[in-house]
Amino acid sequence: MKHLQALLQGKCTSHILPFLWMKGEDNETIKKELDKIEKCGIREVCLESRPHPDFCGPKWWENLDFICEEAEKRGLRLWILDDKKFPTGYANGGFEKHPEKSKLYLGERHMDIMGPCRGGAVLVENFIPSDGRLLGILAVPKPDGQTLAVRGSGILDLTDTMENGFVYFDLPEGAYRLFILFTTRTGGGRDHYMNLIDSSSVKVLLDEVYEKHYARYSKYFGNVIAGFFSDEPELGNVKGYPFDNMLGQKDIRLPWSDELERKLTETWKEEFLTNLPALWYDSEEKTAKVRTEYMDAMTLSGSHVEGFEKKDKNLEKIVVGKIVKIEKHPDADKLVVCQVDIGADELLQIVTGAPNVKEGDLVPTVLDGGKVAGGHDGGELPADGIKIKKGKLRGVPSYGMMCAIEELGSSRELYPEAPENGVYVFPAEADVKPGDDAVKALGLDDVVVEYEITSNRVDCFSMIGMAREAAVTFDKPFYPPVIKKTGNDEDVNNYVSVEVQDTDLCKRYCARVVKNLKIGPSPKWMRERLASQGIRSINNLVDITNYVMEEYGQPMHAYDLSTIAGNKIVVRRAKDGDTFVTLDGQERKLDKDVLMICDGEKEVGIAGIMGGENSMVTDDIQTLLFEAACFDGTNIRLSSRRLGLATDAAFKFTKGLDPNLAEEAINRACQLIEEMGAGEVVGGMVDVYPDPVQPKVLPFEPEKINKLLGTDIDEKTMLDIFGKLELTYDEAAKTLTVPTFRQDLNCMADLAEEVARFYGYDKIPMSLPKGEATVGKKPYSHRIYDIARNILEGNGFSGGMCYSFESPKVFDKLLLPADSIYRKAITIANPLGEDFSIMRTVSLNGMLTSLATNFNRKNKVARLYEFGNVYLPKQLPLTELPEERMKLTIGMYGEGDFFNLKGVIEELFDNLGMKNICTYVPTTEHPFLHPGRQANIVKDDTVVGYLGQLHPEACDNYNLKGEVYVAVLDMPNVVALSSFDIKYEGIAKFPGSTRDLSMVMDKSIFVGQVEELIKKCGGKLLESYKLFDVYEGEQIAAGKKSVAYTMTFRAKDRTLEAGEVDKIIEKLVKELGKLGIELRA
Repeated sequence: MKHLQALLQGKCTSHILPFLWMKGEDNETIKKELDKIEKCGIREVCLESRPHPDFCGPKWWENLDFICEEAEKRGLRLWILDDKKFPTGYANGGFEKHPEKSKLYLGERHMDIMGPCRGGAVLVENFIPSDGRLLGILAVPKPDGQTLAVRGSGILDLTDTMENGFVYFDLPEGAYRLFILFTTRTGGGRDHYMNLIDSSSVKVLLDEVYEKHYARYSKYFGNVIAGFFSDEPELGNVKGYPFDNMLGQKDIRLPWSDELERKLTETWKEEFLTNLPALWYDSEEKTAKVRTEYMDAMTLSGSHVEGFEKKDKNLEKIVVGKIVKIEKHPDADKLVVCQVDIGADELLQIVTGAPNVKEGDLVPTVLDGGKVAGGHDGGELPADGIKIKKGKLRGVPSYGMMCAIEELGSSRELYPEAPENGVYVFPAEADVKPGDDAVKALGLDDVVVEYEITSNRVDCFSMIGMAREAAVTFDKPFYPPVIKKTGNDEDVNNYVSVEVQDTDLCKRYCARVVKNLKIGPSPKWMRERLASQGIRSINNLVDITNYVMEEYGQPMHAYDLSTIAGNKIVVRRAKDGDTFVTLDGQERKLDKDVLMICDGEKEVGIAGIMGGENSMVTDDIQTLLFEAACFDGTNIRLSSRRLGLATDAAFKFTKGLDPNLAEEAINRACQLIEEMGAGEVVGGMVDVYPDPVQPKVLPFEPEKINKLLGTDIDEKTMLDIFGKLELTYDEAAKTLTVPTFRQDLNCMADLAEEVARFYGYDKIPMSLPKGEATVGKKPYSHRIYDIARNILEGNGFSGGMCYSFESPKVFDKLLLPADSIYRKAITIANPLGEDFSIMRTVSLNGMLTSLATNFNRKNKVARLYEFGNVYLPKQLPLTELPEERMKLTIGMYGEGDFFNLKGVIEELFDNLGMKNICTYVPTTEHPFLHPGRQANIVKDDTVVGYLGQLHPEACDNYNLKGEVYVAVLDMPNVVALSSFDIKYEGIAKFPGSTRDLSMVMDKSIFVGQVEELIKKCGGKLLESYKLFDVYEGEQIAAGKKSVAYTMTFRAKDRTLEAGEVDKIIEKLVKELGKLGIELRA
């Protein structure tokens, strides 16, 4: 409540994020709501999607198009609620389309049995949900017949005894609990819901909501669209919110996933099944261990390995069959009866309706009791496949099934030779025979693993990089592709030339030419490997560029050389206002920061992002130009975002590629061209590489590595690891040469990380931190700040904090002239809006805004202070970091005046050991202060700060009335002048002599000038002085004022004589006379 009151009174900042409920209204209604939000000073808003009738549909996109445009104009940032139901996790209905990826649970059913029991049988089939998958059946001993506890040893695994839905067993004497353990997608807390511990399940939400928004609004991401708001996604294994539910409660469904099952199998090995009951029931000493390891596995599930896909999932008992004989079905016109040779002693009879079968065909054949992945219609694959059983079709026995490619979980896109309607027939070149493993023959006996790669490991965004990592991890040999020399006796320079005008954005450009092209389908092995990466085969030329991009991580592009004017490639920036039509047929608006690939007359591609429609490869191509280049990652990222064009190539370039990779990749592509007979490679390569990247050389410091890791690893072990990572060791120089593809290795700590990774984190012993305990204390400058805070708060000031981001309009409000140095401010590249677009160079705006807020809230008195940096660029545009200077800004209105504020500053100086060392020099250099009521605080030639009354015009600009006083102290100078070296003097032994002077002077003369003369003339004998009277009135001439001081003189070693003091006074009067000051009669 206290914070709410402070918020309503404007004493603290609001970070409230309002929700804009989207109900499918018209744009005018939405605009009115945005107006209200903007008028409240709110800069961010969350779009509440759940009430919308068409989330991620045409009406939603129509509304969001309008909102994004309006938000961009207003400087608003948007958050988008990421689902149409609460809580986040329904993926906008995505799991109704993909039920096989929805929430998975681990479940158990049980019954208690007393032994001994011989020849026992229990029907357990009804205990398993209809969608369930049986994990195992256990007979677990119980310590007694009463409690729920079970023993952790003596468990009997009865899984293999199950037959026809019954489990059969012989139990010794004692109490047992029969557990049926299974996985299921039913009976938990939420149906058709996301499985948070399964990356493929989470990906459904990303694909159904996040990717759809990014595909449409990529140019707004990171600026207008701040992100998505996920509303309390949950494990969802129980209904409602019973916060007391935890492991150890009977009948509860537990979160589960294939990845979790794999991890627990690796951890528990042969005890995997027998450990599971301890998740529900006390199981002696193993209970805590099992539950802890289950939670650890849940937490770690999917970190690094995003997921994996078994291509042969649910493909069981499938062999190659040869159709020996075909007869018509006696009772069905569309069915035939086939006799199939499966490599066994007898032929297999199969009834089929496939229209394309003929005698002699070799086809994939699933046997009785086997499984296929799905139906022939190519629809969604059921989670557990489809079981094939022998049966009769229109009265004729059938003992298996011949398979279409869709039933094997694949598609005609990957197997273009497969018929549109009918079973798959192995082509003549397949080299298979009856009885062979059909899954293996089709290349489906494979697992595709998806890895999570951190952005610093650019080399791992390729198959070669991951193979290198795997080789080192598992201590296996690494076999990179062997690239052979390619090309005829011609010179590529006779075909094409390359000019790179912007070498800062294109570090290297390689080009090769291929002629006499033969476009056709790619070989099966290439199609399969591209398919595993989710890339559809197009033709041999396109497939080669995609294959090399995935193999090496180097994007490539192919141009039809006949479309390249002048047979010349020019790499340059576009011009503002240019337009270009890309391969997808879309016209793109360009600017001067977009790098383009041009020929002698026109643009032909957007560098690193997408080629142009005017140079695309068609079936009529005769001569091909291959491009492999290294473009600046930052430029590609920014250009891709501005153009709203995200491609695989752009993604890889944004990571920052190794320029030395371009040559390897283009030569590999040409090698594949020759091996596949797709064309004739022209000899040589055009290579523009003005500043070659050289390998880094790092010192090999095994002692430091061991010290950092807390290990005692010998040098040989370290060098073996580095050798496998292709780092070269120079024994004489004790250095390691790092290959250029390892851009992440830059110092000893990076090398230590490599040692730790491959030596094994589990082998590194636990150790306590080493070092000496030290007494913590604040830096000297912070101690000064604390003293200042205490003084100011003791004088009734309250501390505050203001934004470092401001608007350029501030300078006008502070009356700064156009040529003021304060107007040279740093502009923020991606501001929240115009009001926060520059870094402040003067600290007063935040203070005056806060004072104005207090004034407008009817506070009669306000005293505030702020410690905050100003940012002073050394030059613009920035070439180095700006100077950041800490300023103490003080402001007040209501009670007090100029001299009250001056008194506070003097008290502060007194406490910092700066008593009487600074002078107050009148000035008019600060336009935002009253010209007759401002002063600089000076020590010698150093300006420590300034204070004064705010200029009336500035007051009006901030809606302030009355007199406002401000002071700004430069804290680095204050800290430098401060001192706590206090010297104490004894009590005076000799009497002092006092003199009073009453003077008449012009009003224009400041008492500070008088005091300077008093100190100058008084010298060492002057002990103190004090102003005790200032008078203007009838007895004083017009334009004059009377000022009176009392002065005390004292010598430390003697009693002063009157004559000594008189001489000082005479000298002082003489000096005062030079200023036109007279003694008052």
